[in-house]
Amino acid sequence: MIGIIYKETNVVNGKVYIGQTTKSLNERIYEHLRDARKKKGFHFHDAIRKYGEDNFQDIKHQVKQLVHENLHREVTPETKYNYSGIYMIYIDNFTSKKIVPFYIGQSTNIQRRFKEHFSEIIALNRLSYDEYYKYFFSESGSFYEGGFKSCKIFKYMIENHCTLEDFQMVVLEEVEKEYLDEKEQEYFQRLLPLFFGFNQLNSFIYELKFRFSNTQMSNS
Repeated sequence: MIGIIYKETNVVNGKVYIGQTTKSLNERIYEHLRDARKKKGFHFHDAIRKYGEDNFQDIKHQVKQLVHENLHREVTPETKYNYSGIYMIYIDNFTSKKIVPFYIGQSTNIQRRFKEHFSEIIALNRLSYDEYYKYFFSESGSFYEGGFKSCKIFKYMIENHCTLEDFQMVVLEEVEKEYLDEKEQEYFQRLLPLFFGFNQLNSFIYELKFRFSNTQMSNS
């Protein structure tokens, strides 16, 4: 059996956690975040909660500021932002004390990406009661736990009594294609959307590889 050695760094104080697992890195990081939120585990999970809580209000303020600064670049079905860049989805309801309702993404065609995101939310909104129960409340493999980005967003919208009109998207920066990954990582490191928002583990895995490109990690 081949395992993985991985490294995570606290960007606030520089402390490092080294872990090992025989599971996929994606699955192991999800377990860390889940256990931290449920107040399980050890000092590493305590640190995730502590520094997450310390930064929550600041991140919420930064996200609201970004919304305000970029409202003139709001993406709608009528706009024509057919260029590459970094965008932010947000739910126009910031009342939660646990989640800042935003998602950071990149695309080579922001207008097309908006259509894809919105179509996913519309599809979830059209589920029958039986399908809704199966996907979101079954004991095994429930999407309601946030395994998929759109499900995280839809879950938040349900719990906070939001409507489709609360689903918003703005352009943050127009970026040349070859610099999309680098610029996206800048936003990831600044706003920590995996912990505070709707971004998924695959974004975090990429961030780990980006930040620790000189550290050998293998899941083969």
